[in-house]
Amino acid sequence: MSLQPLSYEQEERILLEIGYSRLQLNQDIEQLKEWLKMQEHLPQCRLQESDIFLSNFLVGCKGSLEISKKKLDYYYTLRGKGDIFCNRDKPEFLDKCHTFAAVIQLPKNTPDDSRVYIARLIDTDLDKFNPIAYLQTLLLLFEHRFRNDGITDRETYLIDCKDLSLRHFLQFTPTLLKSYMTFFLDANPLRVKKLLIANAPTALAAALNNVFLPFLSAKLRKRYFVSDEPLEKVFEYPSMLPSDYEGGKEKSLAELNDEWYATFKKTLAGISSQLGEVVDENKRPRDGGIENPYFGLNGSIKSRAETFLPSKMSFYYPTKDEEDKILKEIGYSRSQLERDIPSLRLWLQEQIHLPESRLKENDVFLSNFLVGCKGSIEQAKRKLDHYYSMRGKGEAFMNRSTFDYVDSVEKYVTIVDLPKPTPEGNCIALTHMTNDDVEMYNGVDTLKKMLLLFELKLRTIPIAGQHIYILDAANYSMSHFLKLPPTALRSFTSFFQEAYPVRVKKILVTNVPQVLATAINTVIVPFLSKKLKDRFHVTSDPIHKAFEHVEVLPKDIEGGKGPALADLGSAWAKTLKTSQIIKDLLPQLSEEADESKRPQLKNGINDPYFGLHGSIKALVLD
Repeated sequence: MSLQPLSYEQEERILLEIGYSRLQLNQDIEQLKEWLKMQEHLPQCRLQESDIFLSNFLVGCKGSLEISKKKLDYYYTLRGKGDIFCNRDKPEFLDKCHTFAAVIQLPKNTPDDSRVYIARLIDTDLDKFNPIAYLQTLLLLFEHRFRNDGITDRETYLIDCKDLSLRHFLQFTPTLLKSYMTFFLDANPLRVKKLLIANAPTALAAALNNVFLPFLSAKLRKRYFVSDEPLEKVFEYPSMLPSDYEGGKEKSLAELNDEWYATFKKTLAGISSQLGEVVDENKRPRDGGIENPYFGLNGSIKSRAETFLPSKMSFYYPTKDEEDKILKEIGYSRSQLERDIPSLRLWLQEQIHLPESRLKENDVFLSNFLVGCKGSIEQAKRKLDHYYSMRGKGEAFMNRSTFDYVDSVEKYVTIVDLPKPTPEGNCIALTHMTNDDVEMYNGVDTLKKMLLLFELKLRTIPIAGQHIYILDAANYSMSHFLKLPPTALRSFTSFFQEAYPVRVKKILVTNVPQVLATAINTVIVPFLSKKLKDRFHVTSDPIHKAFEHVEVLPKDIEGGKGPALADLGSAWAKTLKTSQIIKDLLPQLSEEADESKRPQLKNGINDPYFGLHGSIKALVLD
């Protein structure tokens, strides 16, 4: 088949639109393979699936490993369940369908890169019509798609009801249709742009709506259209259609049907032995009494490898061995972490006083709280409650749903994470004033941008080492410091200590004149915990003298070998403004806790951190 391929640039656009990257996709494919190895209840053929096959699940699920795993489990579990999932290893069903129906993919894509499929009767003889063979051929179309085109946009499905009568339709039993819709909705990962049914007379349209609409989600219902008009009148790109249609410029429907018949036969020959393999339910994991294969990650936490910076400044992500070392240092295990994430998620569901956005957090976010709290669910809950409760409390936590402050801060200060860690694996964040204009400086906006960088990191790297924060006070004067409201500074310090879960190795403030050092020690240090006071250092020395690993610093700094500070600043500013994670997060930052709904605990104890509210941590012994 001669199909219009997607270019590398088109694939990149698709990934960008769903907040995904090629780097993350490749990493997730490997994690999905590891997960599949552990699913002994699934057929052996699961170990033979190609990267393209797994890519279709990950891209279709917008990068969610959890949803991908759920769909994969459905995909294999449905085999052998019902008429349309049995006896698919021989081509007889394909031969039958070819005599009465055309099931094809159009040669070209829509201008917005959507693949388009058509299903239509080519022979109205009721004796030839076989609903099982028809649905099995549709399933084979999906099997073919899953193994080709690993990165695609949303799909357009055209069902032309020309010559399809109500007598044909009534041959589809409710059981057959339910089986097919279960596959389409629960196992099929491909995203739907439009499901268009054309040439449907009133009686048939009513039957179709009665059958299909109850199965569809609210989102899919908005993409489902039924019309009594001809397909070429209701499909917006008629030139893409076969020449049988008015305005169609492609090959005839018969020619395309013959080509796809040959393609399907070839596809079936390659996977026929696999389609007969079924799930062994006796081997399905029973995890802690929860008989649900989709509960938790069962051995793999997704690390969000969003492509932050250009390749020459690639951001640091710990390897799996480095992650294991970090976990060992804090006395935590990966298996325990993966058990605690669902526990924390269940607890969040019960905290109805917290914003609705708490239910949207990914596993990476929750992992950061658990790892940062060294595996203590109680401390993680306390920090999570602080994290959400501080929204809307004080200048630094208000009006954060736009990029205005990101743009303004970029003009006078650079706030970045460095591409390389220290030799010990500690992450480094650097803040440096690039313009000493006091009138331009806005202390609250500067704190907001720091918070936004914190938000991004919480959702990208699940298992990280300790953090080093370098605040370079060159170009920063007492006049700047006095423009920073004490209340904003106090609330930011409270967030950093009580809500932000990362572990701090050191806070280093360099190039500090004596008068500013006195102000810092008077205003900031008293609010720090004893542990943070021990790790907080103020010096008049420049960075290259005060920091022991100067080689990882930007090359603008004496001894530094990293990318230039200006390049890092521009790249990070662009990252914050283009990241899908941040775009999704910004509206959520205005959601606040509802204190009137905070749980009132028994025995007079009104403390949201006292106990698990019904969930006891199960200890996993490695």
